[in-house]
This record gives sequence, C-alpha cells and structure tokens, in this order.
Amino acid sequence: MVVQHIVSPLTVEVYEAHARIALEEGDLNEFNQCQTQLGSLYHDPRVLADDNGDESTATDEASNKSARVVGHPAEFAAYRILYYCYSRATSDLVSFLADLHRSSKSSAVESHSSAEGNDHEKLDAPLFTSVPVQHAVSVVQALRHGNFVRFFNLYDTAPHMGQFVLDSLVPKVSEATV
Repeated sequence: MVVQHIVSPLTVEVYEAHARIALEEGDLNEFNQCQTQLGSLYHDPRVLADDNGDESTATDEASNKSARVVGHPAEFAAYRILYYCYSRATSDLVSFLADLHRSSKSSAVESHSSAEGNDHEKLDAPLFTSVPVQHAVSVVQALRHGNFVRFFNLYDTAPHMGQFVLDSLVPKVSEATV
C-alpha cells in the first residue's frame, strides 16, 4: 500500500495483519519488511486518530495535539526487539531501546513543562513501559545473562504473538544450553 502511496489508518491495519500472518508462517523476512513499514507509519501524521478514535487526515501539528497513534505500536515494538535478538543486530537493538527509553523520559519532562515539543516523542512515551516491551526487554536480559531457564519461562508467557518470534530463537538458545 505504501508503494502505491496509500497512507491511512487502514494501511496500518493491513501491514499489522500482514506482519502477523508472516509470523504465523515463520516468514521472518516478510515480517521484517512489514515491521519496517510500520515503524514509519506509526509516526506519520496521516495515520493519527483523535482522542475520540476518529481518523485524522490533518497534517498540521496544531490539529494533532490530542492525537494518538492508531494500531498496536507497543505490540510491534516488542516484536522488533525480539527480532533484533534473533538477527543478532546488537547495535540496532541498543539504538532502538535507547530511543524508546529516551522518548519515555522526554515525555515525562514534557508533561511538566509546556505543551510545545515533538509530538512523536509523546506518542512513543508509553511504549517503553508497556507490558509487551517490558516482556521483550526481560527476554533480552535473560539472553544477555545466559539465563536460559528465565528465557523459557518468558517464552511461555509471551504476550500477543511473541512466541512466534521467540520460536526462531529457541534452536539457538537450546544449542547454547548444551
């Protein structure tokens, strides 16, 4: 859809559905392509909804002050973290986590200061503290410390479709335990 220059809340829904299907089918390359598009779409002002859930097509910053991202950015941020673990993209993982953490800190500062600032940071703020992202961060920590028992406990409690991404890590983790 983005190739055809169609950018709307429907585009987000389609890419999310496509990414979930790719996960179910174990096609991580296709999943990653969808994930890359979603990363851009979540920050595109054309796919925002106002606080009433109405879709917004306004692109000026003033009309998007109370806007929120449509779709499921926390769920897909967690998938991205897990995918970085799978692909061993350590620098991408560190950068992504730093951006999420920085966004949550700047949002806290913004809430005590003026309403001016970067709307995208405000939109990202709850991502770092969301349940899916915190679960994915716990997986990263378990892998980093070689705590494979914790990894498999986290595997069993993965939110949403996190197990599908973790399935790709299981052979590597199982091999490391031997």
